[in-house]
Amino acid sequence: MKTIEESGKVSFPQAVKDFWKGYADFRGRSTRAGYWWANLCIALIYVILFIIMSINAASRSYYESSVSPVLLFIIVIFSLALVVPMLALTVRRLRDVGLKSKAILALMVVYYGLYLTFMLSFYSSFLSSITSMLYQYSDSYSAPTMMSNSSPLFIFLFMTLATFVSVCPFLPTNMLATKSKNPIITSIFSSAYENISE
Repeated sequence: MKTIEESGKVSFPQAVKDFWKGYADFRGRSTRAGYWWANLCIALIYVILFIIMSINAASRSYYESSVSPVLLFIIVIFSLALVVPMLALTVRRLRDVGLKSKAILALMVVYYGLYLTFMLSFYSSFLSSITSMLYQYSDSYSAPTMMSNSSPLFIFLFMTLATFVSVCPFLPTNMLATKSKNPIITSIFSSAYENISE
């Protein structure tokens, strides 16, 4: 697998080419332009797929399913095929911003762990609210509440990490790189004096 090392101005074709060449490259770097051009390409593909699906749904008879199983299958397979390269692109972008590999790994594990816990808690709370609404005449009825099982500290930590991961793609190259000699800080952030490669 080719290591993607983007620098300077990256054009749309180059960003798309790097995205697919670095399908599972978690070692390189992607610039801000490379990240957003690749995301634009993915968004355009989804728009085209949904336009095709809408045209197909409009041309189907009333007794047929409104969604073509073949098109739905293509969209699902395409979405699953994007999981690894999108994660790799995000990791390359975080490295370009100035985070070290171990810090990115820790960030991703904690972030996605919190995300899965958050979503499981949300759906559990949602289902219990629906169940209690169905049995509204029983003694166990309670008003629907969302996320009643989550502590404020958990929600704060998740929202802080989500905000950080969402803001990082907008930052310029080496924005978080440090000039500090502190070993704790340099274990998280790359040195401003280092070359691009880690």
